[in-house]
Amino acid sequence: MKHGLILFFLSIVLIFPLMAEDILLVDIMGKVEIKQPGQGWTPASEGLSLSLKTQISTGFNSKAVLDMGNSRTTIQPLSRLRIEDVKAGGKEPRTSLFLGAGSIHAEVKKSDSRMINFSISTPVATAAVRGTVFDVSTQFLKVDDGVVLFESGGYYMYVKKGGFSAVRDGLMGNPVSDPYDNAMSKRVVSADFSKYTGNRRTRGASGDGTGQPIIRIR
Repeated sequence: MKHGLILFFLSIVLIFPLMAEDILLVDIMGKVEIKQPGQGWTPASEGLSLSLKTQISTGFNSKAVLDMGNSRTTIQPLSRLRIEDVKAGGKEPRTSLFLGAGSIHAEVKKSDSRMINFSISTPVATAAVRGTVFDVSTQFLKVDDGVVLFESGGYYMYVKKGGFSAVRDGLMGNPVSDPYDNAMSKRVVSADFSKYTGNRRTRGASGDGTGQPIIRIR
């Protein structure tokens, strides 16, 4: 009997916050499927409330829009996203997502009274923001508004409005204005800073500057 009461109490503590955060699937176009924790893949429907660790998969020419209170994320076609952590209330709201494949467009609401932490991890990099608009794929980041902290392999840099960063494989080349051209011979992080002067940092170094720095990932 005691074990039953303990398990019931833990269920209330763990499950209730997931429902209270209102992670909503507000818009669907085309084929979209979800995989709730402990369940198989099922067709998604608009207005569905999602729990943490839910995966969302979009098909060809398909999209899905997530509303998490302080942010709205559009999952682009042929993408797979997992909801890691969401806390909408409190002094420091946070959202953490994992993008396993494809790309997303994220709009994070700005707040003068609260610090909003929003991060997206991919197999090779992490993008963290506090009030901005940007696009990110598993290896590419483009910032439309605000500032995004882009990290990969222990190295990181700040990318501002109009800039981009990318993690690429291929032949070694000079920094380029288009991240899809002339890929590098090793996995590197490259960024276009030509449109602004700002702070860039790597492990063990910091300073202000412009140009197109390349940071090698070991």
